[in-house]
Amino acid sequence: MIIEKIIRNLFPVNKHQFDLVILKSSEVTFSFRVIRSGILIYNRDIAVVTDFIEKVSQKI
Repeated sequence: MIIEKIIRNLFPVNKHQFDLVILKSSEVTFSFRVIRSGILIYNRDIAVVTDFIEKVSQKI
């Protein structure tokens, strides 16, 4: 699966490990916390991001 390949290829940066979480399948409260306090590091399609934020916000 693609997620396992990505996780295997994530290397620490300045000795900090990375966690990969698929927000689409996460709990709503966790997704909301990430939206509120997380940092977006890559965006290919802003419409997908805004749609996701809207869907999570409607569930809270």
